Amino acid sequence: SLVRSGGLAGSDAILGSAFAWCQTGARAAAGEAASLAVVTAAVAILLAVGLGAALWRSIAAPLEALERGIARIGAGDLAVEIGPIGDTELGRIARGVDAMTARLRERERALLRAERVGAIGRLAAGLAHQLNNPLGVMLGFARVLCDPRYGERERERAGAALIEEIETCRDTVRGLMTLVRPGAVAREPHELEPLLERAVAAARRYVDGKEVAIERRIEPDLRLETDATKFVQALRNVVTNAIEASEPGGRVVLEAARVGQEVCVAVEDEGPGVPEAERERIFEPYHTGKTSGTGLGLALARGLLEAMGGRLVCAPVRCGARFELWLPVGERAEQREGQR
Repeated sequence: SLVRSGGLAGSDAILGSAFAWCQTGARAAAGEAASLAVVTAAVAILLAVGLGAALWRSIAAPLEALERGIARIGAGDLAVEIGPIGDTELGRIARGVDAMTARLRERERALLRAERVGAIGRLAAGLAHQLNNPLGVMLGFARVLCDPRYGERERERAGAALIEEIETCRDTVRGLMTLVRPGAVAREPHELEPLLERAVAAARRYVDGKEVAIERRIEPDLRLETDATKFVQALRNVVTNAIEASEPGGRVVLEAARVGQEVCVAVEDEGPGVPEAERERIFEPYHTGKTSGTGLGLALARGLLEAMGGRLVCAPVRCGARFELWLPVGERAEQREGQR
């Protein structure tokens, strides 16, 4: 019995030791597995970060640069260059876009050169036309003055006509110089209505009393900050043009109103009107359909208004022609308006 009891006790001890060893091994294995899992997770995170950075450098960043460049080109900035963004499909697209913008820049420069040459040619042709006729007349009168066969009365008439033609040439050259160099602008606050009356009176003197009614539709108490002399000159040219386009007994409407932060002065006549294709060309120097005048009136008016920060447009109307002079109200005029 004792032997059996001792054997059983020894077996239990052996089994207990084996069980304890197994538990220890299991815990060690679990610890190693956990450590391996942590290491694997860390490696996976590092790989994900590295892969993300690589993807950003190779795809997202070039795509963003390409998108920014195309957006600027779409906004009209042809000077932009996307530059090299790798030897990928996106890089090839970027190089293609850069080549396209380079060709567009060259075409734009060519168009600007052609436009400048064309403008100079039209200006030279118009100036030659405006000076050629007076010069021919002046030559004829000069011959009369030099010919002893003509009496004193004929020579006096020839001299007076010669002076008149010289003044015509002088006015043509002065008009051209004013168009090229409008001069300094002295903007001051002014009541609008007295300036309108000055311009209308000057226009009537220019057209030698042609019977055309001037109908006024003027918003009261309008003020603007402008160069009074240059504004009157510009409006006089537009009103003169409207009276000349009207038939005797016709009507010219002069309107003035404030629109937001601008004042719009409109001159509308009942003449033959301006075809849509001519609405910009009529502001070119010497572009005129009239048999008299220098062909500089509207060109000068637009140049003067632009020098004062305004604009002159030929607006579409059902019949006749309508020219609108737009000028900013101006800060000092705004302050005066707020004090009222």
